[in-house]
Amino acid sequence: MPARYSSVQRVADHLGRDLTGVAVLEADRALRAAEAWIDARTGRPWSAGAVTELRVLSSANGLLLERPPVASVATVELRSPYVGAVWQPLTPSAYELVDPDAGLLLFSPAYVGWWARVVYTPAPVPDGGVDPRIARAATLLAAHWLRPTLEASSGGAVAGPVVARRVGDVEVRYAEEDGATASTATTTSGSIPEEVETLLGSLGAAVVLA
Repeated sequence: MPARYSSVQRVADHLGRDLTGVAVLEADRALRAAEAWIDARTGRPWSAGAVTELRVLSSANGLLLERPPVASVATVELRSPYVGAVWQPLTPSAYELVDPDAGLLLFSPAYVGWWARVVYTPAPVPDGGVDPRIARAATLLAAHWLRPTLEASSGGAVAGPVVARRVGDVEVRYAEEDGATASTATTTSGSIPEEVETLLGSLGAAVVLA
Protein backbone atom coordinates (compact mmCIF):
# COMPACT_ATOMS: atom_id res chain seq x y z
CA MET A 1 0.00 0.00 0.00
CA PRO A 2 1.47 3.43 -0.92
CA ALA A 3 2.57 5.55 2.02
CA ARG A 4 0.10 8.17 3.18
CA TYR A 5 1.43 11.71 2.98
CA SER A 6 0.19 12.65 6.44
CA SER A 7 -2.22 11.30 9.05
CA VAL A 8 -5.49 12.17 10.76
CA GLN A 9 -3.52 12.67 13.98
CA ARG A 10 -1.28 15.26 12.33
CA VAL A 11 -4.33 17.08 11.01
CA ALA A 12 -5.88 17.01 14.49
CA ASP A 13 -2.64 18.29 16.04
CA HIS A 14 -2.50 21.14 13.53
CA LEU A 15 -6.10 22.07 14.33
CA GLY A 16 -5.38 21.81 18.07
CA ARG A 17 -8.38 19.62 18.82
CA ASP A 18 -9.29 16.00 19.43
CA LEU A 19 -11.18 14.31 16.61
CA THR A 20 -13.63 11.53 17.36
CA GLY A 21 -16.43 9.65 15.61
CA VAL A 22 -17.58 11.18 12.34
CA ALA A 23 -14.92 13.89 12.57
CA VAL A 24 -12.20 11.23 12.14
CA LEU A 25 -13.89 9.98 8.97
CA GLU A 26 -14.25 13.52 7.65
CA ALA A 27 -10.59 14.23 8.41
CA ASP A 28 -9.50 11.09 6.56
CA ARG A 29 -11.65 12.04 3.58
CA ALA A 30 -10.19 15.57 3.56
CA LEU A 31 -6.68 14.14 3.78
CA ARG A 32 -7.23 11.71 0.89
CA ALA A 33 -8.60 14.59 -1.20
CA ALA A 34 -5.60 16.74 -0.25
CA GLU A 35 -3.20 13.97 -1.27
CA ALA A 36 -4.99 13.52 -4.60
CA TRP A 37 -4.93 17.30 -5.17
CA ILE A 38 -1.18 17.43 -4.48
CA ASP A 39 -0.57 14.59 -6.97
CA ALA A 40 -2.63 16.43 -9.60
CA ARG A 41 -1.00 19.80 -8.83
CA THR A 42 2.57 18.44 -9.08
CA GLY A 43 1.84 16.01 -11.91
CA ARG A 44 3.06 12.90 -10.05
CA PRO A 45 2.41 10.72 -7.01
CA TRP A 46 4.72 11.12 -4.00
CA SER A 47 4.31 7.73 -2.37
CA ALA A 48 7.41 5.69 -1.64
CA GLY A 49 9.04 3.69 -4.45
CA ALA A 50 11.35 4.05 -7.44
CA VAL A 51 11.01 7.20 -9.55
CA THR A 52 12.26 8.24 -12.99
CA GLU A 53 13.74 11.71 -13.28
CA LEU A 54 14.39 13.51 -16.57
CA ARG A 55 17.02 16.26 -16.38
CA VAL A 56 19.50 18.26 -18.44
CA LEU A 57 23.14 17.93 -17.36
CA SER A 58 23.84 21.65 -17.08
CA SER A 59 26.97 21.49 -14.94
CA ALA A 60 30.25 19.58 -14.91
CA ASN A 61 29.86 19.44 -11.11
CA GLY A 62 27.22 16.71 -11.39
CA LEU A 63 23.47 16.38 -11.08
CA LEU A 64 21.47 16.92 -7.88
CA LEU A 65 18.49 14.56 -7.92
CA GLU A 66 15.21 16.03 -6.74
CA ARG A 67 14.35 13.48 -4.03
CA PRO A 68 17.31 13.00 -1.68
CA PRO A 69 18.44 11.13 0.26
CA VAL A 70 18.92 8.44 -2.39
CA ALA A 71 18.96 4.76 -1.42
CA SER A 72 20.10 3.41 -4.79
CA VAL A 73 20.38 4.19 -8.51
CA ALA A 74 18.92 1.52 -10.79
CA THR A 75 19.64 2.81 -14.29
CA VAL A 76 21.05 5.89 -16.01
CA GLU A 77 20.50 6.74 -19.68
CA LEU A 78 21.83 9.70 -21.64
CA ARG A 79 21.02 11.23 -25.00
CA SER A 80 22.38 14.22 -26.87
CA PRO A 81 20.08 17.25 -27.30
CA TYR A 82 19.79 16.77 -31.05
CA VAL A 83 16.64 15.64 -32.88
CA GLY A 84 16.69 11.92 -33.58
CA ALA A 85 19.22 11.06 -30.88
CA VAL A 86 18.67 7.79 -29.03
CA TRP A 87 18.97 7.00 -25.34
CA GLN A 88 22.27 5.36 -24.40
CA PRO A 89 22.35 3.25 -21.22
CA LEU A 90 25.39 3.84 -19.03
CA THR A 91 27.25 1.16 -17.13
CA PRO A 92 27.60 1.76 -13.37
CA SER A 93 31.28 2.57 -13.90
CA ALA A 94 30.29 5.62 -16.02
CA TYR A 95 28.58 7.48 -13.16
CA GLU A 96 28.88 7.70 -9.39
CA LEU A 97 26.48 8.54 -6.57
CA VAL A 98 29.07 10.55 -4.67
CA ASP A 99 26.71 11.95 -2.01
CA PRO A 100 23.57 9.87 -1.36
CA ASP A 101 22.31 12.28 1.32
CA ALA A 102 22.38 15.20 -1.12
CA GLY A 103 21.46 13.07 -4.15
CA LEU A 104 24.59 14.14 -6.05
CA LEU A 105 25.23 12.05 -9.15
CA LEU A 106 28.55 12.56 -10.96
CA PHE A 107 29.09 12.13 -14.73
CA SER A 108 31.91 12.76 -17.15
CA PRO A 109 32.15 16.49 -18.06
CA ALA A 110 31.87 15.38 -21.70
CA TYR A 111 28.12 14.91 -21.19
CA VAL A 112 27.34 18.51 -20.16
CA GLY A 113 24.30 19.66 -22.16
CA TRP A 114 22.98 16.13 -22.63
CA TRP A 115 19.67 14.81 -21.29
CA ALA A 116 19.78 12.28 -18.45
CA ARG A 117 17.05 9.80 -17.50
CA VAL A 118 17.70 8.37 -14.05
CA VAL A 119 15.73 5.64 -12.29
CA TYR A 120 16.44 5.65 -8.57
CA THR A 121 14.88 4.86 -5.19
CA PRO A 122 14.72 7.62 -2.57
CA ALA A 123 15.72 6.54 0.92
CA PRO A 124 12.79 6.18 3.34
CA VAL A 125 11.95 9.43 5.09
CA PRO A 126 11.32 8.97 8.84
CA ASP A 127 7.77 9.48 10.12
CA GLY A 128 5.74 9.22 6.95
CA GLY A 129 7.91 7.99 4.09
CA VAL A 130 7.45 11.08 1.88
CA ASP A 131 9.24 14.39 1.44
CA PRO A 132 8.59 16.51 4.58
CA ARG A 133 7.33 19.36 2.39
CA ILE A 134 4.70 17.06 0.89
CA ALA A 135 3.69 15.82 4.36
CA ARG A 136 3.37 19.41 5.59
CA ALA A 137 1.37 20.50 2.52
CA ALA A 138 -1.05 17.58 2.88
CA THR A 139 -1.58 18.34 6.57
CA LEU A 140 -2.17 22.05 5.96
CA LEU A 141 -4.57 21.53 3.07
CA ALA A 142 -6.65 18.85 4.83
CA ALA A 143 -6.85 20.98 7.98
CA HIS A 144 -7.79 24.05 5.95
CA TRP A 145 -10.67 22.24 4.27
CA LEU A 146 -11.79 20.60 7.49
CA ARG A 147 -11.63 23.44 10.03
CA PRO A 148 -14.75 25.47 9.08
CA THR A 149 -16.83 22.32 8.77
CA LEU A 150 -15.79 21.18 12.25
CA GLU A 151 -16.58 24.60 13.67
CA ALA A 152 -20.03 24.50 12.08
CA SER A 153 -20.71 21.00 13.44
CA SER A 154 -19.76 22.23 16.91
CA GLY A 155 -22.55 24.80 16.84
CA GLY A 156 -20.68 27.70 15.28
CA ALA A 157 -21.88 29.64 12.27
CA VAL A 158 -20.69 28.50 8.87
CA ALA A 159 -18.30 31.17 7.60
CA GLY A 160 -19.19 30.70 3.96
CA PRO A 161 -21.00 28.47 1.47
CA VAL A 162 -20.43 24.72 1.57
CA VAL A 163 -18.16 23.75 -1.32
CA ALA A 164 -17.79 20.29 -2.86
CA ARG A 165 -14.36 19.53 -4.31
CA ARG A 166 -13.73 16.31 -6.21
CA VAL A 167 -10.22 15.08 -7.01
CA GLY A 168 -10.21 11.71 -8.79
CA ASP A 169 -12.66 9.45 -6.96
CA VAL A 170 -12.51 11.41 -3.70
CA GLU A 171 -14.95 14.20 -2.85
CA VAL A 172 -14.68 16.47 0.17
CA ARG A 173 -17.27 19.00 1.27
CA TYR A 174 -16.19 21.94 3.39
CA ALA A 175 -17.42 25.35 4.45
CA GLU A 176 -15.48 28.07 2.64
CA GLU A 177 -14.15 30.73 4.99
CA ASP A 178 -14.56 34.39 4.14
CA GLY A 179 -11.62 36.79 4.19
CA ALA A 180 -12.56 38.27 7.57
CA THR A 181 -12.56 35.01 9.47
CA ALA A 182 -9.99 32.89 7.65
CA SER A 183 -7.10 31.98 9.96
CA THR A 184 -4.79 30.94 7.09
CA ALA A 185 -3.83 33.11 4.11
CA THR A 186 -5.13 31.66 0.88
CA THR A 187 -4.39 32.04 -2.80
CA THR A 188 -6.65 34.07 -5.06
CA SER A 189 -8.80 30.96 -5.55
CA GLY A 190 -9.66 31.17 -1.84
CA SER A 191 -9.39 27.42 -1.23
CA ILE A 192 -5.62 26.70 -1.17
CA PRO A 193 -3.41 28.09 1.62
CA GLU A 194 -0.48 30.15 0.35
CA GLU A 195 1.95 28.04 2.39
CA VAL A 196 0.81 24.93 0.49
CA GLU A 197 1.61 26.57 -2.85
CA THR A 198 4.96 27.78 -1.47
CA LEU A 199 5.88 24.29 -0.26
CA LEU A 200 4.99 22.70 -3.59
CA GLY A 201 6.81 25.44 -5.46
CA SER A 202 10.00 24.64 -3.53
CA LEU A 203 10.14 21.08 -4.91
CA GLY A 204 12.04 22.10 -8.03
CA ALA A 205 11.33 22.09 -11.73
CA ALA A 206 12.63 18.65 -12.69
CA VAL A 207 10.42 16.38 -14.77
CA VAL A 208 9.88 13.44 -12.44
CA LEU A 209 7.74 10.49 -13.47
CA ALA A 210 6.54 7.91 -10.94
